[in-house]
Amino acid sequence: MKNENDKGRTWTCGVSAGGEKTYEAIKREIEEQSIQVILKETGCCGMCYREPLVEVIDEENHSFLYGDVTPDRVGRIMSEHVVGNTPVKSGS
Repeated sequence: MKNENDKGRTWTCGVSAGGEKTYEAIKREIEEQSIQVILKETGCCGMCYREPLVEVIDEENHSFLYGDVTPDRVGRIMSEHVVGNTPVKSGS
């Protein structure tokens, strides 16, 4: 994947749930681990009750959606799933 940061718009539900802090934590992980990914902010997808949401799309175009992602969960998602290609199981 190419290295690109595309800052879009984060909606109120994501912001009020802590989405900006989660986004900044992801940016830090990308920089610290030199991960080659595309990072984008998105608008509302109707799942406000699970915000902040993080979607990981792998190289085979499979989509994985993580809900209730706080900054302290970001490191595990980035290292295990984005770098290690092993999705993080719910509740683990």
